Amino acid sequence: MQLDKIRAIVRPRAPWEAIDLGLVLIQHDALKLYRFWLLLFLPSGLLVYFFLAQWPYLAALVVWLLKPLWDILLLHFFSHALFGEYPAILPSLRAFIHAIFKKGLWLGVFLLRLSLSRSFRLPIWQLENLGFRLRHKRQRLLLKNQMGIARSLSIACFLFEWVIYGSLILLFLFFLPESADYWADEILSASVHDEYADTWAYWLLASFNLLAIAVIEPLYIAGGFSLYLNRRTHLEAWDIELRFRHMGKRLQADIQAP
Repeated sequence: MQLDKIRAIVRPRAPWEAIDLGLVLIQHDALKLYRFWLLLFLPSGLLVYFFLAQWPYLAALVVWLLKPLWDILLLHFFSHALFGEYPAILPSLRAFIHAIFKKGLWLGVFLLRLSLSRSFRLPIWQLENLGFRLRHKRQRLLLKNQMGIARSLSIACFLFEWVIYGSLILLFLFFLPESADYWADEILSASVHDEYADTWAYWLLASFNLLAIAVIEPLYIAGGFSLYLNRRTHLEAWDIELRFRHMGKRLQADIQAP
């Protein structure tokens, strides 16, 4: 890893401070991030809802199951943006296919789906290129004393996602006229995935769900990635290594100076 090119200040942080670093990374690159993310996520999410429109429960389940796949794209962006590089769409898709089929992440997608520490584990699976046994040992090492904060991040993001989803529904209902009871009934029917709900209500709630995921998922992956980087900083003393490198450069410059 080229530590000299990292844009963030490398130092050991408390866990929640490390998560805050992830939010700062998003803040600095918000436009590039969400342009990249929405162009890849929204079309694929809408396709899932389109092909499974007759089975609303199944559509919602498939979107939930596919989150780790979309997370691979987000982590690809963050792992490059940390060094000041911003991946384009087509190279990212090629890297995504390579990760799924050549790195074996297709298995990790299903294993990580049920893990509350998914955002922390994903960088180990995706970025470190380890075999099964080494990866298992690596996870045990990095997650030591970190499992609680990783799970707390997952729960917090899950709750925030539902808050956004529910708030969008309530906001829509709030602006309906009092005479629009039929519309409200259709929204409520679609919210419990009633297959007899009107099509417009199905697509409205599908859009709300995708929008909530689109907002929260980058925060989730950025937070987990920052926890991973912070843990490695603690274990591998990246901050000390960088200081020695800077000292070496200054000494070399002093020696070469006339």
